[in-house]
Amino acid sequence: MTFVNRLRGYGLCYSSRAKKAIDKLDKKTAMHIVEKLEQLVNGNDNLDVKKLSGCSESRFRLRVGYFRLIYEVREKEVIVYVIEVGHRKEIYRN
Repeated sequence: MTFVNRLRGYGLCYSSRAKKAIDKLDKKTAMHIVEKLEQLVNGNDNLDVKKLSGCSESRFRLRVGYFRLIYEVREKEVIVYVIEVGHRKEIYRN
């Protein structure tokens, strides 16, 4: 069983920062990002997901075109918590 398949049945929860970032995008891009997140929690294996190094929590990134979605898996709450959404040039800067 792959990691993505393990997320089947998990709910999605967005941080306020992620919601604002998605709202600022054009409608087509925003819909594409939401579709990819739904595929993630439905167990699709054809997604570009990688674990982020240097993080103490179990944080991952999902690649959607030029955009990156940073999320963490909260197993106790059975949710995928989307932390941040942004362009690949800006997402990893703090």
